[in-house]
Formats: sequence, C-alpha cells, structure tokens
Amino acid sequence: MIVLAGWKLDAGAVRALLEAGADVNAGGQAKALSALLSNAGERRSTTRSELFELLLQHGANCLLPAGCYNGSPGWNEHQSVLAVCADNSSSACLLLKQLKQKRASGALQLGSTRAAAEVAAACISTAAAQPLLQHSLGCLEALLDGAAPGQLSAEDADLLNQLLFAAVGSQQGDALVPRLLRTRLPFQLDAFEPGYGRMQGHSLLGAAAIRLSTATVRLLHEAGAPLAAGDLLHAAEYLSVRSMRGLLACGTRAVDTSGVLYRLCGRPWLTYSDPIHATLLALERHRGWGDVKRSDRSALHIIELLLGSGYRPTIYRDDRPPSFLHGHPGLEGVEWSLEWELLGGEDRDGSFSALTTLPELDPFNHYRMTADSSRAVFVARGGTWSRESHHRWPPAFKAATRALLLASHASSSQRSNSSGSRARSGLAALPAEHLMRIIELSAAPMSACLKKEAE
Repeated sequence: MIVLAGWKLDAGAVRALLEAGADVNAGGQAKALSALLSNAGERRSTTRSELFELLLQHGANCLLPAGCYNGSPGWNEHQSVLAVCADNSSSACLLLKQLKQKRASGALQLGSTRAAAEVAAACISTAAAQPLLQHSLGCLEALLDGAAPGQLSAEDADLLNQLLFAAVGSQQGDALVPRLLRTRLPFQLDAFEPGYGRMQGHSLLGAAAIRLSTATVRLLHEAGAPLAAGDLLHAAEYLSVRSMRGLLACGTRAVDTSGVLYRLCGRPWLTYSDPIHATLLALERHRGWGDVKRSDRSALHIIELLLGSGYRPTIYRDDRPPSFLHGHPGLEGVEWSLEWELLGGEDRDGSFSALTTLPELDPFNHYRMTADSSRAVFVARGGTWSRESHHRWPPAFKAATRALLLASHASSSQRSNSSGSRARSGLAALPAEHLMRIIELSAAPMSACLKKEAE
C-alpha cells in the first residue's frame, strides 16, 4: 500500500500508513523510495522531496535494491535506489545527506562492493562532500584488497567500470580520474566495450576525449585504456576537434583501412574506415543543416590534425562502393540493388547495395564537394599555400599578406630614395623568395586563419 501511495505522491496516505507502522523496507527492498521516482506524470517536486525526507526519517534504506513497483521494473531492480536516482540531483542529494549523517555518527556500514561503489559513484555524479567519497573508496579498496583485475567477478568489474565512467562524465573529471587511478582499485581499463552504459558507441577513452583534457585522456591511455578504431571515427562523424585532439595525443594508429566501411555504434549509418574520408563525409552530411561555416572550420581543423599525426587519405582496392555513395558522381557504371529491411510491423526501410566491385575506389572522386568548393577537401588532397592557391585563404589572411607586401615595397622604396649606396635592412633586405616563404609558413594551418577570422 505504501508503495502505491508513494507512486501517487499522496502525502496524506503515506503519513497515515507510516503512523500505522508500515514497513518502508519490506522484503529487503526500498520499493517505497523507488516508487517516488517512478511517477513520470507528476511534477510536484516539492511533494516528492517532502516524502523522500519523511521515508528516510522512518528508516528507509537507500542502499537496498530498488526492486520493482506496480508490477513492472523501471530499471535494473538489483541496483540501489541511490544508484537509480543518480541522474536526479535533488533526490540524490537528499539520499546522500542521510548517508553523510550516518558516516559522521559512525553508523554507515558499506559491507558490499555494490554498496560502496554506488555511494562513490553518486558522490562523483553529484559533486558531494569529499569525506563521504573518501570513505566509500576506502571501503571499496578494503573489500577488493588483493584482487587482480582478471580475478574480479563480472559484477564487481562492472561496478568499477560504472564508477570510472561516472568520473569521466563528471564536471570534475580531470581531477577525479587521476584520483581514482591512484587508488588500489583493480580497474579493467581494457574491458570497456563500445556502447557500454551511456557511452553511445564510445570506448572509455573516446568518452573521456569528449569531456576531459588531453592530459587526462593520455593518462587513461597510459594506464591501459585502449584506443579503438571507433573512437577516431566517432570524433570524425561528430566533427569534434576536442575529441580528435585528445585521441591523437595518445599516439596510437588504431584504424584498419583494409575495408571501406565502418558501422558507427549507436548511429544509424555507415562511414568510411579512413578517418580523413570519414571527416569529409561527415562534413558533406552536415552541410545540409546547422552552422555550415562552423562545420567547415571544424572539418578543416580535424583534417590538419590527422595529417599532422601521419594519417593519409586511403584509396581502396577491389571493393564495392558503400551504400551511402548511391547517386554520387563518378559511379555511373555501378549497378545497384534496392534491398528492403523489415523494421517492425509493416514498416520497411530501403537501402541500396552495390553489385559492382571496383578495382580502385578513391573517395575524392565521389564527393559532391570539390577542392574548389571546400577548403577541407583542398587540404586533405595535400594542398598548400602558393600564389596560385592564395585565393582559397580567408580574407583576414589575404589582408595580412597584402599589408606585409606593401610594407616590404614601401621599405624598399624609402631605402632607394634616401641613398643608393646604403645596405638595405628590415623587410627590404629580404629576397622575394624568402618573403614568399614567410607567407607560406604563415598560411599553415589554414584553420588558425579561419579561427582568427571568426573571432
């Protein structure tokens, strides 16, 4: 009854049941607490907070399993209520407040790895007081003392993975991740599979690169977190300069370009297995929506980072064109087949599949963008500054170049008028080819010129 009253956020009924002696931890589960989180239709947060505090005052234990309510589990029923409401900061803070009080009085007992790990993860997710985090980490170390990473049970390994992932996703991740790695906890950094938890296709290192500094990403890699092929390709797909910079700092070439395709985990489409071409394909996709200029700058910056790290565009051999190239230029002789996939019910999705194998497939020949219409394509094809390509650079760079050349000309003219016998100095002393070399060096990277223009 108290579970149903809590689900309806019926404060009067909950109080009456508590006064009548209702057991808030019946069956060794915290269903009464979890029911307060289950009512998606109610938005009376004040009532929910009052009931949380009322149940806690009557002995509700937030470290017990959440269980299920109303006949159906709304989450992993073996997780504690504290773990279930980790994303609900107001509810989590109320539960952590009770745990802090218990710790201060010496009554907090974390006798299982699940309890200790879930308290630590909640502290990290909500930026709770450090003493409680330190206490839970200490309990976790004691419970797992002497265990090697390969000796952990599947449940304990998963709990540690969740803890580390909480640190990676927190606002204090750059401080918390190194702190966790300094503990004696036997993390299995190579056990994270793409798509784990809320990573949406990213490995641990890929998730870290999205939020954390390059130094922290490198630290995780040095501690054993592998760089997966999907990490670079996801960074390319999202045109994320920050992620790509952090991943490339690990210095590991993790991409296999022997095949054309890579299926993005957590995304409904394919991309090239080559990160340079994956970036250009993403740019072509982004050009249909969003901030086009920003996408162009990001793609150009990523291409420059990849080229600087030793990656070069791939020409694929003896393979069929990928389905996303259907209708693109340069493939007029390719035979295509339309395949239908049953999505559920009567809904079907059609996709094209190439029936023709090409001896050579150069993606540059099949973009709708060209080196003339895209600076990213120009740089990816090895383009650099020259007098002939000067028109491709942004107006700010052109203006700076013009100012330099005018200053050099003015300096030379002044020297000639004052005294023909004097040795030239400053800009006037530079031979024309040296001046051109200065301009060439200043032109790279082109993304820096675009950034200054945007500012």
